[in-house]
Amino acid sequence: MPLVLLLLLRINFFCSFLLLLCLLPTQSTTPSSSTYAHAFYYLWYGNPTSNDQYLHWNHQVLPHWNEHTRRRHPHGQRFQPPAQIHAPYYPLRGCYSSTSTTTVRDQLKELQDNGVNVVVLSWWCRHEVPGTTDTQGVCTDTVIGTVIDVIHSTPNMYFSLHMEPYPGRSVDTVRQDVESLTARFGHLSSWHRIQERRVFYLYDSYHIAASEWRTLLVNNEQEEGVTGTAGTTGTTGTTGTTGTTGTTLRGTKHDGFFIGLWLNQDGGALAKASGMDGVYTYFSSNGFVYGSKRNSGSCVGGVVFCCWCRLMVLTMSFLFKHFFCVFL
Repeated sequence: MPLVLLLLLRINFFCSFLLLLCLLPTQSTTPSSSTYAHAFYYLWYGNPTSNDQYLHWNHQVLPHWNEHTRRRHPHGQRFQPPAQIHAPYYPLRGCYSSTSTTTVRDQLKELQDNGVNVVVLSWWCRHEVPGTTDTQGVCTDTVIGTVIDVIHSTPNMYFSLHMEPYPGRSVDTVRQDVESLTARFGHLSSWHRIQERRVFYLYDSYHIAASEWRTLLVNNEQEEGVTGTAGTTGTTGTTGTTGTTGTTLRGTKHDGFFIGLWLNQDGGALAKASGMDGVYTYFSSNGFVYGSKRNSGSCVGGVVFCCWCRLMVLTMSFLFKHFFCVFL
Protein backbone atom coordinates (compact mmCIF):
# COMPACT_ATOMS: atom_id res chain seq x y z
CA MET A 1 0.00 0.00 0.00
CA PRO A 2 2.15 2.91 -1.19
CA LEU A 3 1.61 6.54 -0.34
CA VAL A 4 -0.38 8.23 -3.05
CA LEU A 5 -1.59 11.78 -3.42
CA LEU A 6 -5.24 12.26 -4.17
CA LEU A 7 -6.19 15.53 -5.78
CA LEU A 8 -9.86 15.81 -6.64
CA LEU A 9 -10.65 19.12 -8.31
CA ARG A 10 -14.03 20.71 -8.71
CA ILE A 11 -15.17 18.86 -11.80
CA ASN A 12 -18.67 17.72 -12.81
CA PHE A 13 -20.37 18.75 -9.58
CA PHE A 14 -18.37 21.59 -7.99
CA CYS A 15 -18.48 19.99 -4.59
CA SER A 16 -15.07 18.62 -3.97
CA PHE A 17 -11.56 19.69 -3.42
CA LEU A 18 -9.51 16.93 -1.91
CA LEU A 19 -6.36 17.68 0.03
CA LEU A 20 -5.28 14.52 1.84
CA LEU A 21 -2.14 12.47 1.82
CA CYS A 22 -3.05 8.93 2.79
CA LEU A 23 -2.49 5.24 2.23
CA LEU A 24 -4.72 3.72 -0.42
CA PRO A 25 -4.68 0.23 -1.91
CA THR A 26 -3.62 0.36 -5.54
CA GLN A 27 -5.91 -2.44 -6.66
CA SER A 28 -9.15 -0.72 -5.65
CA THR A 29 -10.61 2.75 -5.19
CA THR A 30 -12.70 1.58 -2.23
CA PRO A 31 -11.12 2.77 1.03
CA SER A 32 -10.34 0.19 3.67
CA SER A 33 -11.80 0.53 7.16
CA SER A 34 -8.59 2.24 8.34
CA THR A 35 -8.21 4.60 5.36
CA TYR A 36 -9.91 7.98 5.18
CA ALA A 37 -9.92 10.17 2.09
CA HIS A 38 -11.46 13.61 2.65
CA ALA A 39 -13.13 15.83 0.02
CA PHE A 40 -14.34 19.37 0.59
CA TYR A 41 -18.05 19.60 -0.21
CA TYR A 42 -19.85 22.91 -0.70
CA LEU A 43 -23.45 23.51 0.29
CA TRP A 44 -24.12 27.01 -0.98
CA TYR A 45 -25.65 26.30 -4.42
CA GLY A 46 -29.28 27.05 -5.20
CA ASN A 47 -31.68 27.47 -8.11
CA PRO A 48 -35.13 29.04 -8.65
CA THR A 49 -36.92 25.68 -8.46
CA SER A 50 -35.68 24.78 -5.00
CA ASN A 51 -34.58 28.12 -3.56
CA ASP A 52 -36.60 30.74 -5.47
CA GLN A 53 -33.36 32.15 -6.88
CA TYR A 54 -29.89 31.21 -8.06
CA LEU A 55 -27.34 30.99 -5.28
CA HIS A 56 -23.59 31.12 -5.96
CA TRP A 57 -24.06 30.12 -9.61
CA ASN A 58 -24.53 33.87 -10.07
CA HIS A 59 -21.64 34.77 -7.77
CA GLN A 60 -20.44 38.33 -8.00
CA VAL A 61 -16.96 38.76 -9.47
CA LEU A 62 -14.90 39.85 -6.48
CA PRO A 63 -11.95 42.25 -6.67
CA HIS A 64 -8.52 40.63 -6.62
CA TRP A 65 -6.57 41.23 -3.39
CA ASN A 66 -3.53 42.45 -5.33
CA GLU A 67 -4.06 46.04 -6.48
CA HIS A 68 -2.06 45.65 -9.69
CA THR A 69 -4.01 42.54 -10.70
CA ARG A 70 -7.29 44.14 -9.65
CA ARG A 71 -6.78 47.04 -12.07
CA ARG A 72 -6.41 44.63 -14.99
CA HIS A 73 -9.60 42.67 -14.41
CA PRO A 74 -13.19 43.90 -14.16
CA HIS A 75 -15.13 43.05 -11.02
CA GLY A 76 -18.47 43.81 -9.42
CA GLN A 77 -20.76 42.30 -12.04
CA ARG A 78 -22.65 39.04 -11.50
CA PHE A 79 -22.73 35.97 -13.67
CA GLN A 80 -26.05 35.21 -15.37
CA PRO A 81 -27.10 31.55 -14.97
CA PRO A 82 -28.03 29.20 -16.41
CA ALA A 83 -26.15 30.28 -19.53
CA GLN A 84 -23.24 31.86 -17.69
CA ILE A 85 -22.13 30.58 -14.30
CA HIS A 86 -19.41 31.34 -11.78
CA ALA A 87 -17.20 28.38 -12.68
CA PRO A 88 -14.79 27.33 -15.42
CA TYR A 89 -16.71 24.06 -15.92
CA TYR A 90 -20.41 23.37 -16.34
CA PRO A 91 -22.00 20.72 -14.09
CA LEU A 92 -23.53 17.71 -15.83
CA ARG A 93 -26.59 18.14 -13.62
CA GLY A 94 -26.98 21.79 -14.54
CA CYS A 95 -27.37 24.46 -11.88
CA TYR A 96 -28.43 22.12 -9.08
CA SER A 97 -29.49 23.00 -5.55
CA SER A 98 -27.56 21.88 -2.48
CA THR A 99 -30.91 21.35 -0.76
CA SER A 100 -31.84 18.53 -3.15
CA THR A 101 -31.47 15.22 -1.31
CA THR A 102 -31.47 13.38 -4.63
CA THR A 103 -28.50 15.43 -5.82
CA VAL A 104 -26.67 14.91 -2.53
CA ARG A 105 -27.20 11.12 -2.66
CA ASP A 106 -25.97 10.97 -6.24
CA GLN A 107 -22.88 13.04 -5.43
CA LEU A 108 -22.07 10.93 -2.38
CA LYS A 109 -22.22 7.82 -4.55
CA GLU A 110 -19.84 9.39 -7.06
CA LEU A 111 -17.47 10.29 -4.24
CA GLN A 112 -17.58 6.78 -2.81
CA ASP A 113 -17.04 5.27 -6.25
CA ASN A 114 -13.83 7.31 -6.44
CA GLY A 115 -12.50 6.28 -3.03
CA VAL A 116 -13.72 9.18 -0.89
CA ASN A 117 -15.44 8.33 2.38
CA VAL A 118 -15.32 11.61 4.36
CA VAL A 119 -16.97 14.79 3.09
CA VAL A 120 -15.83 18.05 4.67
CA LEU A 121 -18.99 20.16 4.71
CA SER A 122 -18.74 23.91 4.28
CA TRP A 123 -20.34 25.55 7.30
CA TRP A 124 -20.97 29.28 7.25
CA CYS A 125 -22.45 30.99 10.34
CA ARG A 126 -25.24 30.19 12.75
CA HIS A 127 -28.42 31.21 10.97
CA GLU A 128 -29.79 33.08 14.00
CA VAL A 129 -26.84 35.49 14.13
CA PRO A 130 -27.52 38.56 11.93
CA GLY A 131 -24.89 39.96 9.58
CA THR A 132 -22.81 36.79 9.30
CA THR A 133 -23.79 35.41 5.89
CA ASP A 134 -21.25 35.08 3.09
CA THR A 135 -20.79 37.76 0.45
CA GLN A 136 -23.66 36.26 -1.55
CA GLY A 137 -26.10 36.28 1.36
CA VAL A 138 -25.90 32.52 1.95
CA CYS A 139 -25.80 30.74 5.30
CA THR A 140 -25.11 27.02 4.88
CA ASP A 141 -26.23 26.34 8.45
CA THR A 142 -29.79 26.21 7.12
CA VAL A 143 -29.10 23.24 4.84
CA ILE A 144 -26.34 21.35 6.63
CA GLY A 145 -28.76 19.32 8.74
CA THR A 146 -30.47 17.92 5.65
CA VAL A 147 -27.13 16.97 4.08
CA ILE A 148 -25.90 15.35 7.31
CA ASP A 149 -29.10 13.26 7.45
CA VAL A 150 -28.32 11.92 3.97
CA ILE A 151 -24.71 11.21 4.90
CA HIS A 152 -25.75 9.45 8.10
CA SER A 153 -28.07 7.17 6.13
CA THR A 154 -25.30 6.33 3.63
CA PRO A 155 -23.25 3.28 4.71
CA ASN A 156 -19.50 3.86 5.18
CA MET A 157 -19.76 7.61 4.58
CA TYR A 158 -18.71 10.19 7.15
CA PHE A 159 -18.55 13.96 7.50
CA SER A 160 -16.45 16.62 9.16
CA LEU A 161 -16.95 20.38 9.16
CA HIS A 162 -15.13 23.16 7.31
CA MET A 163 -15.58 26.24 9.50
CA GLU A 164 -15.76 29.25 7.19
CA PRO A 165 -14.63 32.81 8.12
CA TYR A 166 -17.92 34.68 8.46
CA PRO A 167 -17.89 38.42 9.36
CA GLY A 168 -17.04 39.02 13.00
CA ARG A 169 -15.56 35.58 13.68
CA SER A 170 -13.49 35.37 16.88
CA VAL A 171 -12.48 32.66 19.30
CA ASP A 172 -15.57 33.48 21.34
CA THR A 173 -17.93 33.02 18.39
CA VAL A 174 -16.04 29.89 17.27
CA ARG A 175 -16.57 28.46 20.74
CA GLN A 176 -20.30 29.13 20.43
CA ASP A 177 -20.31 27.62 16.93
CA VAL A 178 -18.62 24.43 18.09
CA GLU A 179 -20.91 24.11 21.09
CA SER A 180 -23.98 24.62 18.89
CA LEU A 181 -22.88 22.15 16.23
CA THR A 182 -21.85 19.44 18.67
CA ALA A 183 -25.14 19.86 20.52
CA ARG A 184 -27.01 19.29 17.25
CA PHE A 185 -24.90 16.62 15.59
CA GLY A 186 -22.29 15.46 18.08
CA HIS A 187 -24.12 12.24 18.90
CA LEU A 188 -23.94 10.97 15.31
CA SER A 189 -21.53 8.13 14.58
CA SER A 190 -21.14 9.50 11.04
CA TRP A 191 -19.18 12.52 12.32
CA HIS A 192 -15.60 11.55 11.52
CA ARG A 193 -13.38 11.33 14.57
CA ILE A 194 -9.66 11.22 15.20
CA GLN A 195 -8.53 10.14 18.66
CA GLU A 196 -12.21 9.97 19.62
CA ARG A 197 -12.62 13.66 18.81
CA ARG A 198 -14.84 15.17 16.12
CA VAL A 199 -12.88 16.71 13.23
CA PHE A 200 -13.08 20.43 12.40
CA TYR A 201 -11.15 22.26 9.67
CA LEU A 202 -10.64 25.94 10.51
CA TYR A 203 -10.39 27.90 7.27
CA ASP A 204 -8.45 31.21 7.41
CA SER A 205 -7.44 30.37 10.98
CA TYR A 206 -4.36 32.60 10.57
CA HIS A 207 -6.55 35.71 10.82
CA ILE A 208 -6.85 35.12 14.57
CA ALA A 209 -3.78 35.52 16.78
CA ALA A 210 -2.20 32.41 18.29
CA SER A 211 -2.61 33.83 21.80
CA GLU A 212 -6.37 34.00 21.22
CA TRP A 213 -6.65 30.52 19.74
CA ARG A 214 -4.81 29.14 22.76
CA THR A 215 -7.58 30.25 25.11
CA LEU A 216 -9.81 27.89 23.15
CA LEU A 217 -7.49 25.05 22.15
CA VAL A 218 -5.10 24.56 25.07
CA ASN A 219 -5.93 23.25 28.52
CA ASN A 220 -6.24 26.10 30.97
CA GLU A 221 -3.80 24.57 33.42
CA GLN A 222 -1.14 24.03 30.73
CA GLU A 223 1.52 26.71 30.54
CA GLU A 224 3.82 27.09 27.57
CA GLY A 225 5.36 30.35 26.39
CA VAL A 226 4.83 30.76 22.66
CA THR A 227 4.69 33.52 20.09
CA GLY A 228 2.45 33.40 17.03
CA THR A 229 1.79 35.82 14.20
CA ALA A 230 -1.75 36.12 12.91
CA GLY A 231 -1.09 36.09 9.19
CA THR A 232 -2.55 38.99 7.26
CA THR A 233 -3.65 40.82 10.40
CA GLY A 234 -0.03 41.30 11.42
CA THR A 235 -0.99 40.78 15.05
CA THR A 236 1.54 39.02 17.24
CA GLY A 237 0.28 37.25 20.34
CA THR A 238 2.54 36.02 23.13
CA THR A 239 1.21 33.97 25.98
CA GLY A 240 2.45 32.26 29.12
CA THR A 241 -0.70 30.91 30.69
CA THR A 242 -3.60 30.13 28.42
CA GLY A 243 -6.80 32.01 28.69
CA THR A 244 -9.44 32.25 31.36
CA THR A 245 -10.72 29.30 33.36
CA GLY A 246 -13.72 27.77 31.65
CA THR A 247 -13.04 29.15 28.17
CA THR A 248 -11.16 26.21 26.68
CA LEU A 249 -12.87 23.44 24.74
CA ARG A 250 -10.18 20.95 25.73
CA GLY A 251 -11.43 18.20 27.96
CA THR A 252 -15.06 19.24 27.58
CA LYS A 253 -17.85 17.40 25.77
CA HIS A 254 -17.40 19.87 22.91
CA ASP A 255 -13.70 19.15 22.37
CA GLY A 256 -12.63 18.35 18.83
CA PHE A 257 -9.72 17.64 16.54
CA PHE A 258 -8.97 21.09 15.10
CA ILE A 259 -7.00 21.47 11.87
CA GLY A 260 -5.67 24.95 11.00
CA LEU A 261 -4.85 26.40 7.58
CA TRP A 262 -1.20 26.54 6.51
CA LEU A 263 -1.08 29.56 4.20
CA ASN A 264 2.07 31.62 4.74
CA GLN A 265 5.61 30.55 5.56
CA ASP A 266 4.94 30.74 9.30
CA GLY A 267 1.83 28.56 9.00
CA GLY A 268 3.27 25.56 10.83
CA ALA A 269 4.65 27.61 13.70
CA LEU A 270 1.38 29.52 13.98
CA ALA A 271 -0.67 26.32 14.12
CA LYS A 272 1.58 24.88 16.80
CA ALA A 273 1.45 28.08 18.84
CA SER A 274 -2.33 28.19 18.48
CA GLY A 275 -2.85 24.72 19.92
CA MET A 276 -4.10 23.21 16.66
CA ASP A 277 -4.08 19.44 16.28
CA GLY A 278 -2.96 19.58 12.65
CA VAL A 279 -2.64 21.63 9.48
CA TYR A 280 -3.89 21.55 5.91
CA THR A 281 -3.04 23.70 2.89
CA TYR A 282 -6.37 23.62 1.03
CA PHE A 283 -4.93 25.25 -2.10
CA SER A 284 -3.49 22.87 -4.68
CA SER A 285 -2.16 25.19 -7.38
CA ASN A 286 1.63 25.17 -7.22
CA GLY A 287 2.84 28.50 -5.87
CA PHE A 288 -0.62 30.02 -5.31
CA VAL A 289 0.34 30.45 -1.66
CA TYR A 290 3.45 29.47 0.28
CA GLY A 291 1.77 26.38 1.67
CA SER A 292 1.13 25.05 -1.84
CA LYS A 293 4.65 25.59 -3.19
CA ARG A 294 6.11 22.21 -4.09
CA ASN A 295 9.68 23.38 -3.57
CA SER A 296 9.18 25.78 -0.67
CA GLY A 297 10.33 23.47 2.08
CA SER A 298 6.72 23.03 3.20
CA CYS A 299 6.66 19.79 1.23
CA VAL A 300 9.42 18.03 3.16
CA GLY A 301 10.30 20.40 5.96
CA GLY A 302 6.62 20.90 6.77
CA VAL A 303 6.07 17.21 7.36
CA VAL A 304 9.17 17.09 9.55
CA PHE A 305 7.87 20.14 11.42
CA CYS A 306 4.56 18.41 12.10
CA CYS A 307 6.33 15.34 13.43
CA TRP A 308 8.73 17.37 15.55
CA CYS A 309 6.04 19.53 17.07
CA ARG A 310 3.58 16.64 17.50
CA LEU A 311 0.85 18.57 15.76
CA MET A 312 -0.56 15.40 14.28
CA VAL A 313 1.78 12.51 14.87
CA LEU A 314 1.27 10.78 18.17
CA THR A 315 2.13 7.23 17.15
CA MET A 316 3.29 5.69 13.89
CA SER A 317 0.08 3.74 13.49
CA PHE A 318 -1.85 6.97 13.95
CA LEU A 319 0.32 8.67 11.32
CA PHE A 320 -0.47 6.11 8.65
CA LYS A 321 -4.20 6.16 9.31
CA HIS A 322 -4.65 9.92 9.25
CA PHE A 323 -2.17 12.27 7.63
CA PHE A 324 -3.52 15.77 7.13
CA CYS A 325 -0.15 17.50 6.89
CA VAL A 326 -0.59 17.99 3.18
CA PHE A 327 1.96 20.06 1.31
CA LEU A 328 1.39 19.93 -2.44
